[in-house]
Amino acid sequence: MRKLDCQELWGADRLEAQLEVARDGLRGLDRSIRKILGRDIPDGESGPLQSRVIATPREIPSRQEVIRRERTDERSRQRNKRMFGALLGTLQKFRQEETKLKAKEDKKAEVEARVEEARRREKEELRKERQQLFLSRKRQLAEVRALEAKLTRSRQFQDWRNAQLPLVSFIKTHAQPSIYYVPKRKHPQTDMLLVQSTKELHEEIERREKALVEELNLIEVQIGLGKHSQNFEASSSLHTVEAAPLIQEGEENRDPNPEHNIETAINDNADISIQSIINENFDNDHTIEKKEEVQLEIVQPEVNNG
Repeated sequence: MRKLDCQELWGADRLEAQLEVARDGLRGLDRSIRKILGRDIPDGESGPLQSRVIATPREIPSRQEVIRRERTDERSRQRNKRMFGALLGTLQKFRQEETKLKAKEDKKAEVEARVEEARRREKEELRKERQQLFLSRKRQLAEVRALEAKLTRSRQFQDWRNAQLPLVSFIKTHAQPSIYYVPKRKHPQTDMLLVQSTKELHEEIERREKALVEELNLIEVQIGLGKHSQNFEASSSLHTVEAAPLIQEGEENRDPNPEHNIETAINDNADISIQSIINENFDNDHTIEKKEEVQLEIVQPEVNNG
């Protein structure tokens, strides 16, 4: 018969170490989320203010008076000719410059289009990165809750086993309710009863230990299935061309308050059931705005029933 006081696979120390590693991973994901939030590219800045200069009104001569003056003034006629020639030359020069500037404007528009496309791609990559971080945090939180459930179940069994081990020196009656006693004087018949009671107690401990290991393995398998399902869905959503954003435009930069979420996950001392993990933590709905609330429940252990 194997020793019962050796280090077991379901030991609380091993589960506590795994739980601490999972919590550290959750804290790291929350720090990454805090770093990435608020990095959205600004829509643009408003242009500079336009100033206006209002000219003071002055007396303007009538058209007839101007024509009359120009007809009688030779210098005015010469000046008008020069101005008309200069105007034609200016228009011709503007036409040539416009032809040259058109190529520059086209090139500038092409550069601006490339910059806008790069900005759009950067924003899309940022959205995907944020989405992946939130999905990873959700999986990590599910793993933390599952490890807490395994640790609670392991401690319950360990307390029950520690309460049962001192009974190996007692004889158990077959009548119900069972009574444990020690005979005042040793007798071959009482020795046989003691050996039989000890054997039955060891078998009961091994049976419950085996059931506990199967239960913990089932939780581990369900965690793996949930991770595989979420990885597949996340990969499908990230490769969709017209994927709808998971975070609304007005709440992309909302602070999820990761410290509060970590504190809630660590200090939540309520019991958790396998069904709660499947229904809540491995839900296919990846809406980020919704708070992750996991209902924790498990049947309280019966007296001396592990």
